[in-house]
Amino acid sequence: MARKSKSKSWSGRAELKLRLPEALRYSLERSAQERGDSMNSEIVKRLNSTFQYRQDDRTAKIVARALLTYLPDEVVNEMYETVRQIEAEDMRADMAKEMWEEDSRREEDSK
Repeated sequence: MARKSKSKSWSGRAELKLRLPEALRYSLERSAQERGDSMNSEIVKRLNSTFQYRQDDRTAKIVARALLTYLPDEVVNEMYETVRQIEAEDMRADMAKEMWEEDSRREEDSK
């Protein structure tokens, strides 16, 4: 993807033209709306969290274990429910993507 810049000075941000499967775009849009964020913010947050977790994987596991050990049960349960909700959203997004891809294949096959 090409990087576009409105000025010649470095702004710390890149403008990208991005092509997404329609199902993925829909899932991102829905998730952003639920959180009250823009799609751009949703995408940036998700990408950042992906790279952040990979970089801090060992540290994150140690911190998570310590937190889970000493936090009250109701807080741990709330965290667990939040993770379950995120996993369910991801599963719905994956299912929507698979359905979209299947529909696309059917359309191609019928041509």
